[in-house]
Amino acid sequence: MNGSNILGIDVAKNVFSLCGLDKSGNLVMECTVSRKLFERKVMLLSPKIVAMEACGSSNYWARLHCF
Repeated sequence: MNGSNILGIDVAKNVFSLCGLDKSGNLVMECTVSRKLFERKVMLLSPKIVAMEACGSSNYWARLHCF
């Protein structure tokens, strides 16, 4: 993730928008992934902090072992 420490996640029904920020808050990565590839992508990025919107499915995704 090119030195990114923070991963922001926008949860949707079929796709997830991801953005990576460095320690200073500068955008270093931005992408959209399918529901099927979401867990794999997060595990590859290995962020230190994960920020996710609060919604009905956010509790499910927050409990995955990839976080």
